[in-house]
Amino acid sequence: DNLKKDDEQSLRKKLQNSPISDIKSQISIAKKFEYISIMFDGDSTAYDEALDFLNTCATGNDARLKLDQLASQNSWDLENKSILNFMELVERRYL
Repeated sequence: DNLKKDDEQSLRKKLQNSPISDIKSQISIAKKFEYISIMFDGDSTAYDEALDFLNTCATGNDARLKLDQLASQNSWDLENKSILNFMELVERRYL
């Protein structure tokens, strides 16, 4: 049982650290609405614009700068699990 649990955890960790080519494709409808509500004060246009920008940055550093700007503009709680998950997706885009 312990071995099975360890294998599942290591597989989950590998998947979490694997690169993705498109951020949008990794976000379910439910998560999309959660992010819009929590991170963009219900503004779906702001969410779409931010995601389009973050998905097409030239470098990961450009994406991080944009994330910092968005966090500041929208007063994100950087300890919120949803926000951290979103930021992790962006990071994975630029691995």
